[in-house]
Amino acid sequence: MITDHLDRADTVCFTLSSRKLLGNIGTASWPQRKDRGLRISVLSRVAKDQPSVFCCHYCSKLHPTSLVGRPTEDGYAAPGAWDKCPEIGGTSDKRVCGKILSPVFEVCGLGDSYRFRMCHLMLAMKRHYLGPQHGIPLDMLSYTEVAASDVMFTTLVSVGARICPL
Repeated sequence: MITDHLDRADTVCFTLSSRKLLGNIGTASWPQRKDRGLRISVLSRVAKDQPSVFCCHYCSKLHPTSLVGRPTEDGYAAPGAWDKCPEIGGTSDKRVCGKILSPVFEVCGLGDSYRFRMCHLMLAMKRHYLGPQHGIPLDMLSYTEVAASDVMFTTLVSVGARICPL
């Protein structure tokens, strides 16, 4: 059988391609709640073909891209959002943090704050590799702030994003 030569994540994606295949192969290979690695692997593959969602490595779910705002926006998830994931602006409630901490990069101290999260990185790279209908533009990640704290001192904070090819 074909599934004998596929890893578990490929088998799950294969069963999702047709109801007949799902009926024949079954759901035994599908990830359980405790199998976080397999779940993220499957959801990442599903998200590649869906421009409007991304796979969140924090909570192992698919989130709509529309919930991700600029890194300067605090709590950019809609009020009463359906999820409390910190990646989309929610607060953690008894969840154990995943291997990727968020925010990845943070600038504080002046008027606003800049929180570059893993979702920003994932969506920028998704757009780079899969095209403009996927992800977010790099311009969305730019940030400039000028603060004159005294007659003698002016502080400039500027963050720019670009993708450097290897």
